[in-house]
Amino acid sequence: MKLLDDKVVFLTGGSMGIGLECAKKYQSNGARIMIMSNDGASLAKALQILGINETQVVTGDVSQPVDVELAIKKTVTTFGKIDVIHNNAGLASPSVPLHETSDTEWARLFDVNVKSILLTARYGIEELKKTKGCVINTSSLVGEIGQ
Repeated sequence: MKLLDDKVVFLTGGSMGIGLECAKKYQSNGARIMIMSNDGASLAKALQILGINETQVVTGDVSQPVDVELAIKKTVTTFGKIDVIHNNAGLASPSVPLHETSDTEWARLFDVNVKSILLTARYGIEELKKTKGCVINTSSLVGEIGQ
């Protein structure tokens, strides 16, 4: 028996970088995973790496309520539940001084890095209540040092 046997993880930004490494660890410990990303090519590559037995993917934008709601529903339809919502999707750009950041860049940064956490909680909380699950929020060092 593995630590995460029979657990279902909904993972945003899990198709590359830190998220993909998390997906590998979840999978090696027995979890079933739904990865959400807006990058179809990286999702396809992640599936090649992880296989399709216990991992599924959904394309969508974590900053868009409809996309997140549909992704959560797909997870429950596919796996029957959600035990963990892991918010990992994030932007590290723009890499310019604050006074040079446009309103559009600022809004996009907050929509992806912060609003997405609100949305996954909004649409996933009832499922987490059923499983007594949890939420995990991760970031790279950019979350601590800025860019």
